[in-house]
Amino acid sequence: MTLNGGLGDVDTSQKNVSLTGSGGFTGESLTAFKHANGTDYWIIAPGKGTTTIMNAWLVTAAGVQSTTPVKSSLPITTPNLSDPGGYMKISPDGKHFAFGVAPSSSRLIIGDFDSNTGVFSNPKNVSVNAYGVEFSNSGKYLYISGGSGVKVYDFMALLSNVSTAAKSVLSTSTYGALQMGPDGRLYIVIHKTKNMGIVDNPEEYNALKVYTAPSFLTGVGRLGLPTFASSWFTPLPEVCYAPGISTGTSEPSKTIISTLDRVAVPRNYADYRTGSLILESNNKGFVLTRIASPETAIANPVTGMLVYDTTVNALKLYNGAEWKLLEQACPYIVNQE
Repeated sequence: MTLNGGLGDVDTSQKNVSLTGSGGFTGESLTAFKHANGTDYWIIAPGKGTTTIMNAWLVTAAGVQSTTPVKSSLPITTPNLSDPGGYMKISPDGKHFAFGVAPSSSRLIIGDFDSNTGVFSNPKNVSVNAYGVEFSNSGKYLYISGGSGVKVYDFMALLSNVSTAAKSVLSTSTYGALQMGPDGRLYIVIHKTKNMGIVDNPEEYNALKVYTAPSFLTGVGRLGLPTFASSWFTPLPEVCYAPGISTGTSEPSKTIISTLDRVAVPRNYADYRTGSLILESNNKGFVLTRIASPETAIANPVTGMLVYDTTVNALKLYNGAEWKLLEQACPYIVNQE
């Protein structure tokens, strides 16, 4: 961003870097996803052959680790080496993947992904015609497109039982790529037309609103759309707190850190606020521990640890299993009649 007078430009030393060392025969199938540290990225390309090999190249501030991808060999054959196609997507939480193996293999491969290590595992082979694939923003639903139209699955049910039935979304004509937009809608290419299919509410599995936008494109759409990392368009991970301790005898707390003059205005310890630690000021701020990339810097984090990550300029909470960006409170459900 310091190049071109501050407008930003391409660093020529990092331009046109060949990604080598992959396993299998790679083709158009390509995606990217943010690393669990919230800073780096994975570039992912499936390789076809006697086994499916998922190749994941790491991209850091130092550049692309171009010759040493993480390779995961999945015991599923994808032999169509003459035309390796189909879309590849990672779920918004970085824990699962879906790969539409097209055109002639006519299958869908789903399974688990570790955004910290770049490793793929637990593959499931689903016999369905899949070319375009896309997760809903919550990750609960998986949309697929192929020659027989567009379908949607309850993803976790599909992952545990490949015989799970799909719900038809659009059933006429031939459909290509699927892509979630920043507006929360799902966009669908309708092959060889100027039209686009649009799912207005991809999270409402049983009450989908689907439209066909006529003459949406200036040219004729084919099969493809740009592949975006789902982490660009989805909210940051929600952070929820475990229930507080409710047993024992309550005692008033008188722990106060204050920059205010309490000699002139003594605190009333009977007020409700003395039941917790109080930090107060009318002209000072509270600064948490500042540390770069706590995922690697803190060897033994404990549940509930809160720090300010100076690498991504955001608060992070350790939930007992992983560091989460502190973005919003737990969601609640409103019962609508």
